[in-house]
Formats: sequence, C-alpha cells, structure tokens
Amino acid sequence: RERSQTVQSAMKNSDPNCYTFLLFLHPWVCIVGFWIIVILTSIFALPKMVLAKENGREFLVWDDIRVQREDTFTLAKEEVKDKNDFGQSIPLQIEHVPSWDVWVIYESTDDNTIFTEVNLEYMKEMEAIITSEQRYASLCFKEFIEGGNPEYQCKSSSGSILQFFEYPFVQAEIDKDLIVMADDTSSEYDKAKTLVDENFSTDNLKAKYVRSLYEFGAPLDVNGKRYLSVGDDEEDQIDYFRDFAIDLEDKINGNDSAKMDVYFFNLTWFATMVNEIVMRDFFYAVLSFCFVLLYMMIHTRSLLMPVLGMLQVLCAFPVSYFIYYFILQIHFFNSVSMLSIFIILGIAADDIFVYLDAWDQSLQYDIFHKDLMKRTTWVFMRAAKAMFITTITTFCAFMATAVSEIMPIAAFGIFSGLLILVNYVMVVTHFAAWVVVREKVLNRCCRKKKEAANEVELMSQTSLSFSDEIEKGPSKDNSHVLKKQKTSRPTGQNLNSTMDSMISVESLEAHATGEVRPRSDSEIRAQTMGNLDTFFYLRFYPWIKTMKYPILVIFLAWFAASLNFASKLQAPTKQEDWIPSDHKAVQGINRMEDFFPQGANDKSQRINLVWGLEGLNRDDVSRWDPEYVGEIHWDSGFDLTPKANQEYVLAICEDLKSPSKSEMVQDELVYCFMQNFK
Repeated sequence: RERSQTVQSAMKNSDPNCYTFLLFLHPWVCIVGFWIIVILTSIFALPKMVLAKENGREFLVWDDIRVQREDTFTLAKEEVKDKNDFGQSIPLQIEHVPSWDVWVIYESTDDNTIFTEVNLEYMKEMEAIITSEQRYASLCFKEFIEGGNPEYQCKSSSGSILQFFEYPFVQAEIDKDLIVMADDTSSEYDKAKTLVDENFSTDNLKAKYVRSLYEFGAPLDVNGKRYLSVGDDEEDQIDYFRDFAIDLEDKINGNDSAKMDVYFFNLTWFATMVNEIVMRDFFYAVLSFCFVLLYMMIHTRSLLMPVLGMLQVLCAFPVSYFIYYFILQIHFFNSVSMLSIFIILGIAADDIFVYLDAWDQSLQYDIFHKDLMKRTTWVFMRAAKAMFITTITTFCAFMATAVSEIMPIAAFGIFSGLLILVNYVMVVTHFAAWVVVREKVLNRCCRKKKEAANEVELMSQTSLSFSDEIEKGPSKDNSHVLKKQKTSRPTGQNLNSTMDSMISVESLEAHATGEVRPRSDSEIRAQTMGNLDTFFYLRFYPWIKTMKYPILVIFLAWFAASLNFASKLQAPTKQEDWIPSDHKAVQGINRMEDFFPQGANDKSQRINLVWGLEGLNRDDVSRWDPEYVGEIHWDSGFDLTPKANQEYVLAICEDLKSPSKSEMVQDELVYCFMQNFK
C-alpha cells in the first residue's frame, strides 16, 4: 500500500508544465540562452570587477556625527589647499602622513631590563640603519628650522628613546637619566614615557619593551618628478613609500641581537602584506575547486556533469556582479567579497548532487523508464523545490547583513546572496538542460547496446543455471550461480525486467532447495540502490525510527547546554588577528597594544578647532562609495580680516595654554596659526 501511494504521488508530480516542456523538447534553447547571458554580462561586468582602494574609512559608520565632522575637516583642508596652490608646489615633505609612520619595537630577551649599554648601543645601530637608508632623506617628515640659515630639515628623532641618554652610553649615566625621565613631568618627558612600556615608573626603573617612532611626509620629489602636494598622483607617492617600507622591514626584522628581539610595524606595509596573504590564500580556493570537482566525479561516476557544474560556478560571478554593479549600483568590491567563492563552491556542489540524485532515484518508478518527459518533470519538481528551500534561507541570511552599518560587511552579504540566487537559477535551467541532453544523446545510444547485451547474458545464464539445478538438485558447487545472479545490480531501463528476474530466481531457488523465503518490498528496492543509499534505506532510517525519542532527548540536552555557553559570549576585547599569531607583524602589534600606554597611539591626541564651516552636504553621497564624502558648505558670514576677530582666535589659543588647562592640554603643544601674524 505504501509503495502504491508513492507511485501515485510520483505520477501526480510528473504532469508536464510549460517550462518542463521547453526543457525536454528544446534543451539547447536553455543552454544557448545561458551562454549568451554569461558572455554579455562578462563583457560589461569583468572590466568593473576590480578591488576597491581601502584606507580604513570604509569600515566607519558614516552617519555618525564624529565621522562627518572628521570628513568635513579633511575635505575643507584639501579644498583650501587646492584653491591656494594655484598650480604651485608646497615645500617638500612638510605634510605629515600618519599612515607612513614607522614603529620599531625592541624587546629584551632576559628578565632584567632593556636599559643596558649593549642594548642602547644596538638601538643606535638600528637607528643608523634606518636614517642612512638611501631613500630616507627623500621621505622623512620635515620641519622648519629657524636660525642663521632657516630651512626645512628632517624632523629630529623626537620619537627615539635614545635622545634622553648621553652618548657614549655608560651604565651609571644611564641609571641617572632613567631617574630624571621617571621624575620629570614636562611634555618632553611625558612623550618619552609613551616610548617605554607601561610598567616603567619612579618606583620601577626597569622596562622590558621600548619603541621608536619615525615620521614621514609628502609631497615627494622622486623618480624624476616633483609632486605638487600630497594628493598629486597620490598612488605613485604611496607606491614609492611602500617599496621603501618593504625593504626597511627586511633589514630590521632580520637583525635580532642576542639580547633583544626587534619588531617592525607600519600601516601601509601591513595593509600590503595582508593583501598579499589574502591573494595567496586564493590558491586554497583553487584547491577547494579541484577537490569538489574530483569528489563530484567520483560520486556521479561522470566527467561531463561535474565539469559543467564547476564551470557554472565560475559563470555565476560575472552574472552576479552585473546585477550587483549595474542594477543595484553598488560599486564597492574588496577582497572580503572574493571569499564568497568558498561559500558558492559548497552550495553549488550540493545543488548538483540534489538534482543528479533525484534523476537517479526516478528510476525506481516504472512509469519513468520509457517516458522521459514525465521523468524530467518529476525530477525538476522534486529537486527544484528541495533546492529552493535551502537557497532562499541562505539567501535571506546573507541579505540580512545589508542592514549593517559597516559598509563592507553589507556589501559582502549582498554579493554572496546574489551569487547563491544566480547559482540556483543556473542549476534549474542550464544544468537541468544538460541532464536532458545527456540522457537523450549520450546515454540512450550506449544504454540500448548495453541493455541488449545484458538481457541476452541474463537469459542465457538463468536458463543454463536453473536447467542444471533442476536436473541435479541444489549443491554446494552450483549454489554460487544462484547467489551471483540474485545480487546482480541492474541499471537504466532494464530495472523492471531485472527485478522480475530476481524475483523469479528467488522463487526457483526456493523451489529447488525446498525453502520458502519471501522478500519484502524494501529488500527488492534496495537491490537497485548504491551502497550509501542502501545503508540509509535499510539501516539508518529504521534505527532513527526506533530511537527517535532518546535522540530527541539528547539533542534537547545539547541545545540547553549550548544556550548556556552562548549566554556567556562576550565581545572581543582586542582586534582579531588577520594573519598567524607567530608572524612578526602580529607580534609587534600585540606588544604595542598590550605593553605600551594607550596601545599603539601616543598619550596625546590632536584636536582641531575650525572656524568658517557650516557643514557637509551629503545629498549625493552613496553608501557604497567611500571616496566621495560630500560637498563643503562654507560659512558665507565668516570674515577673519577684522582685528577683533583675529584677537578672538588668538585669545582662545592663549587660554588653551593657560595653567587652568594644563590637565587637558600639554604645554607648548598648542599650534595657533594666528600667532604667526602678530
């Protein structure tokens, strides 16, 4: 009765519809249409599929008022420079570029202190390696030096701890200098304390870690070109510094001493290194691609269908990106979005397995052996529904990230969701059409010859075996013929005749041996399945059916324990490591964050006071374009020419330097442009 109901359900779901008519009668229409779409979208999408320039701003929350104020100040400063330059260049290297700052961290390898004659001498050698590098003079941040011959010179090493010790280094003098450094509270020595680990104090003159800061500036005069400003061919200037930083890192990280380890850190160099690691990691995507392809070939025992399936995965990228870029108007695409290839590989393989397994399982029903139209319809309806459920849930999960205020996360989720949806459409159109073509063109020709040969061999073996068995009776010698014949595995359209033969063989064997062993419908159907299907059909499913209540109790207990652990989850207290923790760059960052005051930053923070701005017009700002932040709205009523206005600005500067503000503003660290006009 159960088998009868299953057959009736299969017949009901095999009534052809318009699409399955097209899929069966004209599969080449689906295939050719697919490739036309892929080629056209590739022509438009692939030239636009380039990684965006990342400067860190894309990860900020752009609606935050603090970010908008920073954008307003930065844009106003750039606009003022552009208006005042008049095509003229500004002095070389006087604009400090924070992302070019180089930190060198020293770690003592013994438990005593880093402030020894040998260690300080080694630091001096390292400093000489940096400052004597051929490109250092063309990159260093310059400051204006007054005197008999005023000029711009490389800024003195205010970020070096060595300036607080007299040379040549003598241990007795070093100890005296440490006492002065710990006791002095002036801004100069406050700066020095940020270069020593946070355990250093008046009560503890020992330190395990020390760091030095080297600042660099633009515009540059390199490679035969004199750049007018920081923004003049900015990428060329960054590339020049990047090459310098890479070479400098090789020199520094390869110069550990016997008593000290040295670590190098620079944001530009670090971003380059991370991008290189990410690009190298795409080699694993190639390995994943090959592994999935190999497994599909083994599982399907076919070369054509797995190759078509993997080719289809690659084709999903330009089609998805066309929708992403031209229809949704999302122009941001970074290395994070490229990681979606690992997601789509698994999902695409799963969809292909679902469709091919449904195609193979359809042979269990007699009605599909000679009616390919009904078989195509039944397989499509069964597989498309199953795949749609998994596709739509995964699609919605990724699309949910579109509400994230962090733009790269939202962009990654949208692109991955589109990729999953496009892959589903390709499977139920292009791949389904190839399954029909394979059945019509390739398998039919081979199957007819194989079926004819199998039927002749089956009839001859059955006739010969059972003639001998009836004449001689059952014996140990010829019983293997019966068993071999009984376990022969049929394929293709000879399923019914083979099953009937197996039943006849079973009956004859029982007659010959005098035994009656009726076989269940499940055992007969299991003869047509593979080993894995047979295991789940005859072993796993009955076990699950018997043990359903104990299994339910176990999973409920597991779920309760999981909820308990989930309630204890906390936000990370530090940034995740994007590269292996044993890498020297990560070790340097961790030491900057863990052992120095205020992490990797100085104790002091620069605050800008700005007059003459009304705000930022963000009407045409796109969420997906981190480069365009809006247009400046200047305060048309602002006028600095009256004496009273100038005195007002000057009074604010003087007030910030007053003793009453000493706890908030470090002395001599108020830079007031109005003082230069006195």
